Amino acid sequence: MEIKRYKVVCSQPRLSDEIYIDIAPDGGIIHDQIFFSRIQLNKQFSNQPLSRLFGSIYLQDSNGDISVEFPKPQARKDSPIYQGVMRQYSFLEPQIAETYRKMKQAGMESTLFVYGVNEMFEMSAEKNAEAEAFERRRREKMRKIEEQTSKTKSYKQKHNAQLTPQGPQTPQEELRLKKAQEFAAIRERRIAGEQKRAADVIPAWLRFQKNYSGD
Repeated sequence: MEIKRYKVVCSQPRLSDEIYIDIAPDGGIIHDQIFFSRIQLNKQFSNQPLSRLFGSIYLQDSNGDISVEFPKPQARKDSPIYQGVMRQYSFLEPQIAETYRKMKQAGMESTLFVYGVNEMFEMSAEKNAEAEAFERRRREKMRKIEEQTSKTKSYKQKHNAQLTPQGPQTPQEELRLKKAQEFAAIRERRIAGEQKRAADVIPAWLRFQKNYSGD
């Protein structure tokens, strides 16, 4: 009796009800490779991100007798969650079996080209590098915008400060301002007094000059 085992990955676009079923031989391939390969294929005709469904699924073919093994639901058997997951499995199992039959009828051992582990890591690293470079450019652009905004704000604050005198901000500043005002008032009174005395002295000096006949 010949028994063949396969790994199965189900995925779905975010904005679609369609479910992709991908199958590849069990030996030397992991589920992550299959899902990664489906993502690369999906990029060629859609920009919708994919979500992986139902975890790691296995298919076994025993001389045409096909069985599908799903992950055990992480819930009690009498819970609504468990029952809901089992209904999903029951709906999906015949679709997986039918996809497998079509694959074998086409003389294929997998439903799509599966990237090797090294290729997957290299492509993922390249993608991460591109994402990091994009993030650096985005941060630099935001830094320049924030810097320009800060300069504009600082200029406006200085300009407004020139137009609008600021009052004292602390008791100490208020006391210094009060003393400065008192000093200014005393100085103004002193100048006014000196000007008054000068006004009184000049006429007297002129009268003296008028009556003065020399030495």
